[in-house]
Amino acid sequence: MTDLTASGVSTSGLPASGVSASGLPASGVAASGLPASGVAASGLPASGVAASGLPASGVAASGLPASGVSASGLPASGVSASGLPAPGVAASGLPASGVSAPGLPTPGAPTPGLPALGISTPGAPTPGAPTPAFPAPMSRHQRTALLFPPQRPLSLEAGGTLTDVQVAYEEYGRPDPARPNTVFVCHALTGTSHAARHTPDDLPGWWEEMVGPGRPIDTARFHVVCANVVGGCAGTTGPWSPGPAGQPLGADFPEVTVGDMVTVHRELLRHLGGPDLHAVVGGSLGGMQALEWLLRHPGDARRFLLVATGARLSADGLAAHAAGRAAIRSDPAFADGHYARRPDARGPVDGLGVARMIAHLTYMSPGSLATKFGRRQQPRASAGGGAYGPYAVERYLEHQARSFVARFDANSYLRLTAAMDRYDAFARPPATFPKIPRTPTAHLFSFESDRLFGAADTAYLTARLHELGVPLTHHRDHSSQAGHDAFLLRVPGYLQAVATVLATPPRTDRPLSVGAGARPEQGS
Repeated sequence: MTDLTASGVSTSGLPASGVSASGLPASGVAASGLPASGVAASGLPASGVAASGLPASGVAASGLPASGVSASGLPASGVSASGLPAPGVAASGLPASGVSAPGLPTPGAPTPGLPALGISTPGAPTPGAPTPAFPAPMSRHQRTALLFPPQRPLSLEAGGTLTDVQVAYEEYGRPDPARPNTVFVCHALTGTSHAARHTPDDLPGWWEEMVGPGRPIDTARFHVVCANVVGGCAGTTGPWSPGPAGQPLGADFPEVTVGDMVTVHRELLRHLGGPDLHAVVGGSLGGMQALEWLLRHPGDARRFLLVATGARLSADGLAAHAAGRAAIRSDPAFADGHYARRPDARGPVDGLGVARMIAHLTYMSPGSLATKFGRRQQPRASAGGGAYGPYAVERYLEHQARSFVARFDANSYLRLTAAMDRYDAFARPPATFPKIPRTPTAHLFSFESDRLFGAADTAYLTARLHELGVPLTHHRDHSSQAGHDAFLLRVPGYLQAVATVLATPPRTDRPLSVGAGARPEQGS
């Protein structure tokens, strides 16, 4: 059953969600009870089935990731076809000492294809294949834009400026000249611009259940834009970007905020033709971006969808991030954040892997862990002595660490978790936005099993939005036990509710005045 306090949004009659696997890509978990044809009762393709109707890459018959397959659906780093660690991989499953982590540049060499941060580069890069120096695997459909020239720099909320900011983005579908049909998708903490496959042979995306033909964000109907956030490591300017000396900035990269991310998104939209949007949609950290966008620039979109998110992190969430950052800092290979400049260029992969393990526990629920693993034993393939436990849940967390360090940068993790921690949407002194010609609506989607953003976080967010007079609907899912990561998975009632919201005509009855500590808009 679902609890729905949304006018005009109905999820009745949809089947209950099956048990989801937290932390896996949207296409990587099957939902029990769906028709064998690969189409759910809601009309959406079944989990583990690509848009083409074929099984999703890297999904076993059980619906769980195939052995040796990472969360992206690609072979896990350091894992052979058999699922055992490949040569050069330590017993922990992380790269062995002396083995460079994928994506690290040659020590002392400039990062190829990227403009030096703060140095003017004439013109924008020609759209094409992304720079291979970034850790994350990238789709051939990714494009880049060079924004904020020296005469109009990006002013960061924490102080300082950035110029020549490279932004990696992907577009799906086509803009409709007759009506605004653009949906901007904001990604979560470790996401990328690659929300979904463009073609059946493309890399799997991180939100396959949500974005694509026939999905709730239907790319046959909507023009979809998704961009890697500033400070990330998947093509957008961040700690991997070279400084004036040509080496990655690493720890010298400045602090960024959720507000900075939104500013860069809006500048990208201006670059692409304008910010007039059908919707802004985001989950987790992406939901914080969507919330900040609503509070600061409510006139940009007709609706804002806030998924598995909150106005601020709880002490529990702050503690998990603090422990993860401590693990990274304690890794001897961290080198005060300048590991890319060291001769071995290995990076703090052990510490980053532990950070991922810690965070991953906040993405799952106790119920999902008990259902998937319980106390089932799965001894390591190689001898580990008493240093390793024999349990399947430990092997799963090792797998999560191994796949994560192969695609993410430790300095980006530090910057982005800090931005998420500092975000407090309603902490600023109230201010009033100018009245806008139409009323945007906010739509909150929460999950009962979510540990990272629990019931108290949801109640706080809804109460504050109601105080501001924002038209708000709330869909709360009670069916999935997957925890926070349920927003990435096949939860039929939730997916249908999103589809319904996006298909509902926008409100045009009255202007809206929203208080949220507005600041002058960048680039206008």
